[in-house]
Amino acid sequence: MRPGNTHNRLLSIWLAGFSALLVAVIVWELSGNFVPSQSDAVFGGTSNALPELNDRNFALSSPDAFAAMIDRPLFSSTRRPFVADAADEPELTNAVSVPTWNLVGTVITPGSRSALFWSQRSGQFIQLDVGMSSEGWELVEVATAAAILKRGDRRYEIELSH
Repeated sequence: MRPGNTHNRLLSIWLAGFSALLVAVIVWELSGNFVPSQSDAVFGGTSNALPELNDRNFALSSPDAFAAMIDRPLFSSTRRPFVADAADEPELTNAVSVPTWNLVGTVITPGSRSALFWSQRSGQFIQLDVGMSSEGWELVEVATAAAILKRGDRRYEIELSH
């Protein structure tokens, strides 16, 4: 006998045994003696392996549940709350701030004059007629491409944005 024939013979015997075992398992399952276990349910059995869903599964957490994240900022290297130094705070002066508005358009009719502004601070449109006020600024004059606002004795001109 040659050495290669022994190897082929063992492989043939092994394959025949494995095939016989596979046929026996298939016959066993087809005969109805197979009862699925709990672990089989996960792999396509008939029982429901998922938990029952209800409103409680989707309830919103209270803001108190996130207090630890707020107290310990995620994107801070020390994970400690930010504390501003007194030197970092800007000094407040008596200067009157200017409005953070863009003039979007003007309407001039024989009976009235009005201007439409976009407030960068609030992200909303502000429509004022002459004499009306918003954020402490009074619209005192409207021209074709500009509007003049007044706060106290200070006047501020905003030109039409393009």
